[in-house]
Amino acid sequence: MKDRILIVGKGVLGAHISSALEGTKCRVNIASLREGRFTYKPNIFNIIIDCMDPSHCKYDDIERLHEQRRKIRESIVLDTNIKIYAYISSANVYAESSEVIDEFSALMQGSCCKPSRYVANKLKTESFLLEKMGTSLCILRPVCLWTADFDRTHDTFFSNLIDSRYKDYVLPKRKNDDQVITYMHYADAAKLIVEVLIHLPDPSINIVNITSGCWSSRVQLKSGNENDDISKNVTGRRVISKIIHSQQSNLISLP
Repeated sequence: MKDRILIVGKGVLGAHISSALEGTKCRVNIASLREGRFTYKPNIFNIIIDCMDPSHCKYDDIERLHEQRRKIRESIVLDTNIKIYAYISSANVYAESSEVIDEFSALMQGSCCKPSRYVANKLKTESFLLEKMGTSLCILRPVCLWTADFDRTHDTFFSNLIDSRYKDYVLPKRKNDDQVITYMHYADAAKLIVEVLIHLPDPSINIVNITSGCWSSRVQLKSGNENDDISKNVTGRRVISKIIHSQQSNLISLP
């Protein structure tokens, strides 16, 4: 019997995952939440890919959107037909470090740094799903994602960086630009997510980092020197995975 996959959330990553699933033997549906009319129907799908959290959101909207998505998740977790529930979390839930970060590294909870509302929401949702879904849950933690096709009107680091490379100007330095970030193209992340869900070597594994293993500091990315070595004393998130491996993708290929 073919797996029936429902991608909940038709944002940039959800759309890329849908494209990455083309050519597989799976039957794929993707549901948009933009109009707020989505209702989950049980006993149809056996794999859920939860892309419901918005990648860009005003802080005032986070709690309201979290409540909306909580109700949807509560209806999905009651479906006994679910074989895999894949929640798209974020590698930003890890505490910053000068060492490499893997699936067993410390989280922002209980660390000296208070998580942002976005990260707190991710951690809250992870805890809820771990309690409700048990062994069918697979938490996927992508690193910072970018695409040249993204709407550059969004005021985010990568949208501004891409705009600066298109228009050939240098972004001004800001606070914490020296910190290390790990980044990956949306398409590469989507392909890796599909690979994990279809070929996960051990079904008992419930946390996987989605990473290229490619990192740099914001200041190096701004100057176009992302391949330069970074001091081992500089903190940030050098994210690897002990579960899966992928080819590196970087920003050198931007047009």
